[in-house]
Amino acid sequence: MAPTPHEFSRMLAELADGTISDAEFMRLEATLRADRAARDELRAWMAMEAALPRILAGEDAAGSRPPGTTRRCADGLWRLAGAWLVPVMIAAGGLAAAVAWRSDARRKGELVAIADVSPDAAWHDNVVRKLGDRLPSGVVRLDRGAAEVRFARGAVVSLNAPVEFEALGDNRLFLRNGRITSSVPQQAHGFTVVSPDGEVIDFGTEFTVGVDRHGKTDVYVVSGEVDVAGGHSVLDQRVRLTQGFATQLEKTAFGRPCITQEPIVLDSFERSTTGAVGGPLALRCTSVDQEERAEIRDGELRIPIDGRPGRRYPIARVEMEHDFSVLVGRRSHVSFRAALPNVGSAPTERWAGIAVDDRRHAAEMAYKKEACFAVLVSPSWQAQVLVKGQRVAEQRVFARNSEAIGPYQIVIVLDDSPASRRLFGGTTLTVMINGIDIVRDHPVELCEVPRIQLQTNTVKEVGGHGYAVIDDVCVSVEVAVDGEGI
Repeated sequence: MAPTPHEFSRMLAELADGTISDAEFMRLEATLRADRAARDELRAWMAMEAALPRILAGEDAAGSRPPGTTRRCADGLWRLAGAWLVPVMIAAGGLAAAVAWRSDARRKGELVAIADVSPDAAWHDNVVRKLGDRLPSGVVRLDRGAAEVRFARGAVVSLNAPVEFEALGDNRLFLRNGRITSSVPQQAHGFTVVSPDGEVIDFGTEFTVGVDRHGKTDVYVVSGEVDVAGGHSVLDQRVRLTQGFATQLEKTAFGRPCITQEPIVLDSFERSTTGAVGGPLALRCTSVDQEERAEIRDGELRIPIDGRPGRRYPIARVEMEHDFSVLVGRRSHVSFRAALPNVGSAPTERWAGIAVDDRRHAAEMAYKKEACFAVLVSPSWQAQVLVKGQRVAEQRVFARNSEAIGPYQIVIVLDDSPASRRLFGGTTLTVMINGIDIVRDHPVELCEVPRIQLQTNTVKEVGGHGYAVIDDVCVSVEVAVDGEGI
């Protein structure tokens, strides 16, 4: 009996994983022999896997060549494979050879090791993994919890379940589904994330890539810059994205990717910086609480966390002075990086974060019901999302160094677009911290005149003093087309 479409997709996935049974293998091979459409789907599936071009060309990292350089050898051989090699292998009963061919690539998964893992992490193969363990070859699936993995060249990828990926080398990853955030040091420039619809090539940055259940790919650049290609062939054009920009790729759009976001505020706290007319602006802010003021130092905003005995008011609030009315009716991103001091006030009693409230009223604290929503990070409870003063999510996230608690890279997606209202019945909030989904598409009521505040807090008289360091702040909104978002 011929397999159903669902069964056929499952068998292809098991073929890639190396877990297909002998009986299912024979059934798959028989289907491929008898059905040309099935062979076409296998060919498309191999293209989606995006492993063979790199293996055939002996290519390691896209970053080893200048942007825009063609991959004639790899793509020429891949076109040969797509048009001639796969059918011949199948007709000769050589599907097993294809599996063996892929095994060289799958062994490259051994170049990836666990850099951090949450206590509740559960992998699809039921193996308990700890810090330093090597990942197995082939497709890796994280069903529950969170983890960070480090590639041999130094790129660190944050995972939040459910997510499914495969290492294609020491600096290359294929994301089947889920969302990841990649942090790429200097020695790993060129780190590439391949999705079913394209590729994202790093040039020294931190970026998020997500693939949903329909195969749609979205890319958001937290800092630095990346190249995004809509497809995998030499003919595909690329677009360069910098901080604050985002784009989306879909299965039906293999042409040039489009930029779907435009920045309205970029990451400079220097008082002397000025933006071009209609372009990015320097960040302007004012301390709301006067007892101890925030300060700008070396392009970073330092907000006091002061729990010394006798201090009357342990919260510090800084209001960003920009007009954020452009967030209303649009899909927007707000991102920033926060690092908390590793000394000073009691770590279990301090936090830093962002709150959005209404500029028409007095500035409100993050945990008050008058605030539209707030996102907080702390060394103890790690991450919280509050809506109207009520906690809607709390989750552990990873802090990436020991000199300070953090950095926590916070990305907030506020969707007040007509599309969101049609799909969800209103405005939605998505929060990612260090690549981990804290909350996704949660309903919120956006203030009519939004105001953004950066806040810190600690409990009085716990002792100690320090500064939360805020930088890489960026606010961007959906590009307008004829008065509406795209």
